[in-house]
Amino acid sequence: MKKKLFFLLTLMCSVSMFMSCSKDDGDTWKEIPKNITAENATLTLNGKSIAGTAVTIDVQSAKTAIVSLKNVLYGHSSVPVNVIMEEQDNHSYNFQGSTNIKGETKTDTDLGLTVKVNGNVTKDGKMMLDITTSGWGAIAGSYANDSLSIKINNVAQDAKFPVAVLAISESKATLKFQTLAYLANDFSVDVELLQVGEMYRLSGSSKKEGCYDISINGSIQNSVLEINVDYKSLSPVVGKWGIKIDSEDEPEFIFEFKTKEGHITLPQEFIDMLPDIIKEFIKKQMSDEEINMIFKMALGIVSPCFESVEFKEDGTVIVTYHPISDPDQTKTLEIFTFGFKDKEMNLVVDFKSVIGMDLKYPVTLHYYVDTDGSLKVWVDKAILNEYLALATKVLPLLKDILGDKYALVEMILNVVNNNIVGASTQFDLGLVLEKR
Repeated sequence: MKKKLFFLLTLMCSVSMFMSCSKDDGDTWKEIPKNITAENATLTLNGKSIAGTAVTIDVQSAKTAIVSLKNVLYGHSSVPVNVIMEEQDNHSYNFQGSTNIKGETKTDTDLGLTVKVNGNVTKDGKMMLDITTSGWGAIAGSYANDSLSIKINNVAQDAKFPVAVLAISESKATLKFQTLAYLANDFSVDVELLQVGEMYRLSGSSKKEGCYDISINGSIQNSVLEINVDYKSLSPVVGKWGIKIDSEDEPEFIFEFKTKEGHITLPQEFIDMLPDIIKEFIKKQMSDEEINMIFKMALGIVSPCFESVEFKEDGTVIVTYHPISDPDQTKTLEIFTFGFKDKEMNLVVDFKSVIGMDLKYPVTLHYYVDTDGSLKVWVDKAILNEYLALATKVLPLLKDILGDKYALVEMILNVVNNNIVGASTQFDLGLVLEKR
């Protein structure tokens, strides 16, 4: 009898333990944390890895949950997706689900974007998640670098500046540009969409009187935006210009220099480095009037070397000049493009053609087209400080090119920066041009 009771007690304990274990195993879903950190989330969007993104999963039961995508899809801060879960042998959970979300439209019946998720999550908060999007709303996004191919007037451009696509409907979208290679800035172009298989063709135009006329053709496929931009400048500066000659047959310049003390002081070591022909005009201490006289004299000497500058409709610039060493020779310089931002002109220098650096830098210029048709282009102290800061960074890269002249150029740059421009309260320097 005792043996039978012992056997029955053992059997009851075994059944109890089995039921307890089963219950614990079935509750594994309760241990899944809601917030999945970016470090624990391995995500892909349409087959491409995305990093630094957090996800939340609100587990409702062993079979259902809500996965929320935080700032994963362009224009949507949070996208909740209802998913069905299935427990795996290792007590992790596979899940999948989909949702339709509204695109950039006011039409309630046109959702425009379908999001599907498929993944796995463990009770210690590690998640693998594949996200796919479809529908016209899926083209919305910010395109740059590997996801952007852009040409301007059929010339390939750097794709580092993002182009944002806002999906309006299945047939309309808006392209927003931060900058178009500095030719135009902070503008939008409304485009028509045409779906051809998995590709969306797009075309549209934008015109701003006195600024630009832009037309765009391109496509979006496999998460890559390809566009060709036909650009035409409508600015009144378009044309060929030469230095304006005044009534006394003298070239017109803009130059105004003032200091608080009424003079500047130059370092003696700088004066000692100057050629003898220049030393007779330079003193250790020079008044504002003397500085104005020397600069205007220098501009007068250099002006015959300058023949013309042509601002072309496509945004390129051609400078024609005569070398000081050979005034009879005519040369052209084609290293600039021009555009406009905040009522200022951007003159963009292509350093690759000058020193081999793959760098384009916008130089800001004040400009004004006068009532007599003349064009005034000048810089002030604030702009000069930007130039000098850039020159200070670039100069060491020119050491091999300058050779034994490097020390002199470096000294001149430091003196201009610290003792001339740095000492001034006003420094305006520019040209007065007239159409040729």
